[in-house]
Amino acid sequence: MPHPPTPPATSLKLPRILVVGDIHHEWQRAEALLQNLRSRYDQAVLLGDYFDDEGDTPAMAAATARWLARSLARPERIHLLGNHDLSYIFPTNAHLWCPSFSGEKCLAIEAELKDAPIKHLRLARRVNALLPKLAEDHYEPWVAPGHARGGLEKIGGVTWLDWEREFEPIAGLNQVVGHTPTPAAILGRHLRADGKVVTVIIPARGRQTRLGLDPAEGWSSVNWCLDTGLDLVAILHDQNLAAVRISAGGAVVERSR
Repeated sequence: MPHPPTPPATSLKLPRILVVGDIHHEWQRAEALLQNLRSRYDQAVLLGDYFDDEGDTPAMAAATARWLARSLARPERIHLLGNHDLSYIFPTNAHLWCPSFSGEKCLAIEAELKDAPIKHLRLARRVNALLPKLAEDHYEPWVAPGHARGGLEKIGGVTWLDWEREFEPIAGLNQVVGHTPTPAAILGRHLRADGKVVTVIIPARGRQTRLGLDPAEGWSSVNWCLDTGLDLVAILHDQNLAAVRISAGGAVVERSR
């Protein structure tokens, strides 16, 4: 019997990933940009820190929690946890409390999330197995602050690491993080195979940039910090990061070319 013809080789189609930085109660702007950019991404990753802001109230926390409950039901969205979220998801663990944590806000959030699929809230894949431990009064260095943020650890954990004072590229590991406010730009810190660290700045004002990283140049670690107060979001696709500027109302101001 003759063998069937070999199908033609096809290239793997990589998804377009929208990355949204810290929200801190700006859920209306976040939801608007997620809707306005929907045709330009296949999957959205929200980096966390949905709660807490200077002068916020239990009513604001409840409104954010109601939005988060709806957003968790969207299959195209991945919701990561930030340090400002862990304290409300595991409120009996005092080791997780941020300075802005309050019992009143906790009760408001708990009431809105009681029927929500909070199991879909997660940490980075490599440390997600830690979550069951956090339900106890358990101190976990992986989610603890470092010296730069007033903590006990030499270097902050995955929800506390300070980009400016603590972050260093790790060969073989690519990361996109929030948590460190950079309102004027998306910041990149990349490691070449020869050991050289390269810093990249994508400004939040003016003409935006599409940055291509050619694998032939020998990049061993590619990393971005995205906490621009939602002034910028990023679309990752293949070897490119496209920075997209967002208006106060969540509209796209300018897409990178």
